Amino acid sequence: MGNKNKTISFRVNEDAFEALRDIAEERDISLSAVFRDYVDALVAHDGQVRVVPE
Repeated sequence: MGNKNKTISFRVNEDAFEALRDIAEERDISLSAVFRDYVDALVAHDGQVRVVPE
């Protein structure tokens, strides 16, 4: 059997949503890609991700 994609849905406040959308625009990627990148990092590091300011 192949690896099937699953959908995750959750709510964030409007300010957080706008900030995430800005991040996506700055990186020239979709908002979904921002979340996929973050989830991939969480999974790869057993849920331990450190935020390092630029």
